Formats: sequence, structure tokens, C-alpha cells
Amino acid sequence: MGKGLIPEAVKALICHSFETLQLDNLWCGYFADNVNSKRVQEKCGFKYHHIIKDQYVEYLDEIRTEVICRLTKSEWQKQQ
Repeated sequence: MGKGLIPEAVKALICHSFETLQLDNLWCGYFADNVNSKRVQEKCGFKYHHIIKDQYVEYLDEIRTEVICRLTKSEWQKQQ
């Protein structure tokens, strides 16, 4: 089982993005079959926004479905 290092690293990037870079929104995505990436994003507060079906992913040379998630600064602040 994982040691929780990836969620902690993502949380540090989120903090830096909102506090230092003063961003209002963060976007990320995962391929629909990647449950580990989905879990990390959910742990870090990202919420489902939309889905992109059947997109060509050049570096994989495959057609994939990608789930896009977003975290707003106000949502993040409520979690702190």
C-alpha cells in the first residue's frame, strides 16, 4: 500500500499555487481507468468538472477518456 507521499506533494503544490502564485482555480485530470489518480485528486479536494471522451493521447498513441477536475481557492480555503 502507498505511503501517502503523492497526496502530500500535491497538497504542497496546491498551497503554493493559491498562496504564492495567487491562482483562483486549479485544474487536473486523470484517465477514467486510473483509480489511483482519481483517489489522490479526491483526497486533495478536487471535484469532478467534466469528461472528455475518446480523445487521442499522442504520447500513448491511444484513444482515452479523461476526467477533468477543478479546485477553487475558496473551496481549498474552506478545507484548511
